[in-house]
Amino acid sequence: MEPYVEAWRCLHQHPGVAALLAGLLGTLFGSFANVLIYRIPHRLREEWKADAAAILDLPAKEIARDDTLTRPSACPQCQHRLAWWELVPVLSWILLRGQCSACHTAISRQYPVIEALVGLVFAAATWRFGLTWATPAVCLLSLLLVTAAVIDLKTQILPDTLTLKALWLGLGISVFGIHLSPQDAILGASAGYFSLWLPFWAYKLLRGIEGMGYGDFKLMAALGAWVGPAGILPILIIASLLSVVGGIVHLRRTKQSLRTAFSFGPALTTAGLVVLLWGPL
Repeated sequence: MEPYVEAWRCLHQHPGVAALLAGLLGTLFGSFANVLIYRIPHRLREEWKADAAAILDLPAKEIARDDTLTRPSACPQCQHRLAWWELVPVLSWILLRGQCSACHTAISRQYPVIEALVGLVFAAATWRFGLTWATPAVCLLSLLLVTAAVIDLKTQILPDTLTLKALWLGLGISVFGIHLSPQDAILGASAGYFSLWLPFWAYKLLRGIEGMGYGDFKLMAALGAWVGPAGILPILIIASLLSVVGGIVHLRRTKQSLRTAFSFGPALTTAGLVVLLWGPL
């Protein structure tokens, strides 16, 4: 027991080392985030097809058991099961030169980028909150947020299975006095939801069209449960600026019209993490 106590004391005295170790651990969770980013949209599409078939009274194939957490990782092109050394975050992508070892199909740069990003957020959370219960909670939140943001960027879908977990996690830990009080968490979640719900309906009544998706409301509610009511306005300001800049760049690159829909979730997630880790600006 003594070595563990000494190691814990050492990490307390050297927060940089603790942040570095958390960052390395975060890259492993980033690898898991990549798995969820690939599998959750596929799972949702299968469930929607089954629901539509049931409504229309049409035959539908049975949905396979959800093995998202246990199914071995494999190349989506040739189904080559990945060896342990092919699953080392970031490093394996570099060693494989961005290609599958079996069929040599290019491996998306998304994989090392997400692994490094989650690792960076884990390190920042550990540096910000230290060795407290808030740190693992914020790390888990960042995993949910990054996964949801990338799925939204790729599919314009913010899965409830991620946003609602982030919401209930924030509300749940507040009961134990971790990070926020229950009052601030509840007020923050409510303020977050209505901060987008009200403009959504105002825009719809004025223009007759929907300006954003319902998933954005839930994501903002989840962020509010973590930053409290005082963090809502900074998140909206930062997210709006990021969205404008990102939208302009996207439109110029794709030469699409101003009516082109694009995801707001990544901007909200980035702004939420900035406010959470560095405090209201």
